Amino acid sequence: MRNGFQTALLIFCFKLLALPLLAQNSTPSVDSKLDELRNALDELSARIEVQATRQPPSPSANLNEKAIYENAVNAAANEKKLRDLRREFEALEASAAATQENTINLRILQAELNALKQERSLRPLRDSPLKGISEPNSPPATQQVGTPPSQATLPPPTSTENTPQPTWLFFASLCVFLMIIGFAVREIGLSHARNGVNAVMKAMLTLSIGMATFVFAGFPLMFGIDFAWITHTSASDSIWSFWLLQSGFVVVAASICSGATGERTRFGNYLLVILIFTGVVYPLLAQFAWGSRVSYFGYPGSLGWLEKLGFVDFGGSAVIHGIGGAFALAGIKILGPRHERFSNDGLPKIVTGHSLPQAAVGTLLVWLGWFGLGLGQTLSAGYEIQTVGRISVNFAIAAAGGSVFASLSVWRQRGRSDLNFALNGILAGLVAVSASADQIHPLVALLIGGVAGLFAAWGIAYLENRQLDDVVGAVPVHLYAGVWGTLAVSLVGPFSLEFFLIQLLGITAICGLAYLIGILVFKAVEIGLGLRASDEDQAAGLDFSEHATTAYPEFDLQES
Repeated sequence: MRNGFQTALLIFCFKLLALPLLAQNSTPSVDSKLDELRNALDELSARIEVQATRQPPSPSANLNEKAIYENAVNAAANEKKLRDLRREFEALEASAAATQENTINLRILQAELNALKQERSLRPLRDSPLKGISEPNSPPATQQVGTPPSQATLPPPTSTENTPQPTWLFFASLCVFLMIIGFAVREIGLSHARNGVNAVMKAMLTLSIGMATFVFAGFPLMFGIDFAWITHTSASDSIWSFWLLQSGFVVVAASICSGATGERTRFGNYLLVILIFTGVVYPLLAQFAWGSRVSYFGYPGSLGWLEKLGFVDFGGSAVIHGIGGAFALAGIKILGPRHERFSNDGLPKIVTGHSLPQAAVGTLLVWLGWFGLGLGQTLSAGYEIQTVGRISVNFAIAAAGGSVFASLSVWRQRGRSDLNFALNGILAGLVAVSASADQIHPLVALLIGGVAGLFAAWGIAYLENRQLDDVVGAVPVHLYAGVWGTLAVSLVGPFSLEFFLIQLLGITAICGLAYLIGILVFKAVEIGLGLRASDEDQAAGLDFSEHATTAYPEFDLQES
């Protein structure tokens, strides 16, 4: 009787310890086994409890010693079996815990790395600072932006039906290449006529070198795939279209640096800087936030540490424009201003490009190509293609807001409008809204773009006061607006300090490292090979000194 009571107490205590463990989520591979063990434990517990509570026969009764002995033997056997099952259960429970931990490390950090993007296509727009703006008849959200990964609901595995379509990605890539053309035309228009050929050559070689280095080095570094991937990838694999899109992004980032540092670099040595940037700098920094996007194309990807934290950058406010803008800032810092850009007392001289209408056409081409960027990011982030409509509207509205706010700012300050500020406002609005274009209402996009236009307008004066010479205004447009847009992701909905700090950490790490690496790269090339063109060559024009030609034959450039 005493032994039976002890056994029942042991079972009762064990059940108190084991049942909560059984209640935890486990992986499908051990769920069925754990259920079987649980049922077996319950059955054995019931049998032992019955035996433990059975009263022995009275002394006056006819005692059946054999039955009592068999009951005792059975109870002992049941206790031994229970101990064996308990050991087996503990082993399986430990295995389940390990498997569950692997699930968190793999599914949450790989599948859920894009949960924010996948769920945004299904969830309503988050509440914005503009009250009353909401998405009607939307299904409930399973995770808000900024929810820590440990608290997020695991998304379902990506199905083959949602696999990005190579045809649409190819079309999006063409639009991104239209952006590259626009940046080149814009740089030409904002440069002096004597540097037109140099600007075109830089644009062409930036594109060519960027694509060549990205296919062999940058793409594998950024996404953690085999460096020999092009040798064993089938012709029908959709990753080719994904590479084309991503190569366009890296060239866009490099074009930002080209425009900011224009009219004062030696052509050949500058190409070395572009080689380093497109092959190493951009891929390594972009991996922080986008390293797993290749997983939608059947590759494991390389999960970035910012992705693990829940950092959000849908269209590249930090990844493309933050990296390019910070690297450009390092370039203009090391190179110094153009010849005679500032007076002897440090005041900036009024310098305009030789063709502002050409710069306007280039800006409009960039604006048009930006819609393709939205399409490409929509598909490569796991969305349905139907969601690209509102994303494109957000791009359009943000660009309009940026142009209006920048124009009004300079109009109020100077008493007249300025075309260049209006053009910069367009690009600043596009840059800022890129990080959150997939989740905000167009009126919020207007607000984000408008604030970015102010940053673009004020940023020019800020640089000039520090004698930093940015030919096309790339640093205010891409870096300042990119920082604002990245932080704005955490401000357009219910405020979360944790999410704001994640966004702040992400933009600081990406842009800070890009700037520091840029300082090292530009300084090393300047000291080792010479990067800045001489004042005499700048005065004569880089078309003549670097290329022995001229963009406009009617100009009389003599070789002397």
